[in-house]
Amino acid sequence: MSALQAYTGQTGGSLNYLQLLQQLMMNNPSGAVSLAKMIAKQSPQPVDTNIMADLFLQRNMVREGTAFLLDALAGDKAEEGPLQTKLLEINLVTNPQVADAILANGTLTHYDRPRIAQLCEKAGLYMRALQHYTDLKDLKRTIV
Repeated sequence: MSALQAYTGQTGGSLNYLQLLQQLMMNNPSGAVSLAKMIAKQSPQPVDTNIMADLFLQRNMVREGTAFLLDALAGDKAEEGPLQTKLLEINLVTNPQVADAILANGTLTHYDRPRIAQLCEKAGLYMRALQHYTDLKDLKRTIV
């Protein structure tokens, strides 16, 4: 990838990261994850993290999208709260065990707790739901 960047720099061109990422998603999903992780680490980012996450999810590449987002959200920044919520939502709907493991790690703290509590309850992760609910009515309903 660095050779490609050097070549485009020498020729005065620029990489179309979005197109390259879309091509890799069709032909080499693990390569797409690696490219997305590399793009997310660049400053400034040539492609927004949210856009890259949406590309994975639009193609139903939940495992790859999860791998990418876990890496991209490793800094646990407050401004990444909506992406943290998206990561947990997708996994609570498609694979609750993965979401449970993510929550158990405790590496994400800025997500929408009430929304995640509801999804935990729907997914049968009652202990996780209880950890996130604050309203007494919700707590009673979950226990009973």
